[in-house]
Amino acid sequence: GDNIQIKGGWIIVNDHPMPNSAVRRVDSHGRPMPEMNEGMIPPGQVLLLADHAGSFDSRYFGLVPLTDLQRVEPVIITPFTGDAP
Repeated sequence: GDNIQIKGGWIIVNDHPMPNSAVRRVDSHGRPMPEMNEGMIPPGQVLLLADHAGSFDSRYFGLVPLTDLQRVEPVIITPFTGDAP
């Protein structure tokens, strides 16, 4: 039921600008990007936005059904800093 708008090239959700949500009209090769639809998010759908401006997310591929989402556990990888065995 959230309301999505695009104002000044930014995504606004329920009158709150989303950080790093600038909408690009063309990709890095100058090709047109799909345009995002504005309006209410229907039940069972979600708007997926990443926290960095260059993400290819819902601003280009649209809303995603909740049933398509899966819970994942993060895997943290750190560089090996010791001597090899």
